[in-house]
Amino acid sequence: MITWQIQPEYSRRADYIALAKAEGLAFEALELSMPGANDIAATTEWYKKSGLTRSYHGAFVDMNPVSNDDYIREASQKRFAESCMKAIEVGAENIVFHSSCFPFLRGSYIEKWADDSAAYFIALSERFGLNVFVENSFDVDTTPLKMLTERACGKIKACLDIGHANLSRDPLEKWFDDLGDNVGYLHISDNMGYFDEHMALGDGTVDIKKASDMCAYLGNVTATFEVGGIDNIKRSVNYLKENHFFGM
Repeated sequence: MITWQIQPEYSRRADYIALAKAEGLAFEALELSMPGANDIAATTEWYKKSGLTRSYHGAFVDMNPVSNDDYIREASQKRFAESCMKAIEVGAENIVFHSSCFPFLRGSYIEKWADDSAAYFIALSERFGLNVFVENSFDVDTTPLKMLTERACGKIKACLDIGHANLSRDPLEKWFDDLGDNVGYLHISDNMGYFDEHMALGDGTVDIKKASDMCAYLGNVTATFEVGGIDNIKRSVNYLKENHFFGM
């Protein structure tokens, strides 16, 4: 079973509430983690009062919570803790963070990264009582998230972004196969295979049918449309319904 979510914009909050209620969608709050976000207090209160905020997208710009640089690590961990507190404030139970793994190193680097990341995210989850999901972001293949989730032993699961997977060296089915039961969350978007364009589903080269077929082997997951605004969300929902993808 999939719980579907959208990432609202406070400036169009009435439209997003109407869409969410019409389609049975929950919220993943993203805009509060954007640098330079405006109206933080009012936006936070709206997400809290909406009763729809199930998930929160944590800080992600320039973040690396297990950096070897003390200043970067401490600043990132501070931002992640702030994101967790904000998630709790708006009523979320899930939080998503990017993997932040440098993509072109292996060996001792990736081993240490996986060990440190698993330990850090487990501690973060336990500290704040949130379900933590780690998303493939700069990842060029499945290796980093596979190593992290295996070390986390089910305590931390992956957020598989199929749009990001379309930019990687590994085919989409390998992402599902390698991560397996450790996929607990999805970000859904389309692109042309070169840039993270957050296009409406069906407009790019992402194999949406294959993603739908592979999801049939997962348990209960949460999935968020990341498709660049409310009009593209509506088009994407209709696309899934017309093609009977993801059980819609």
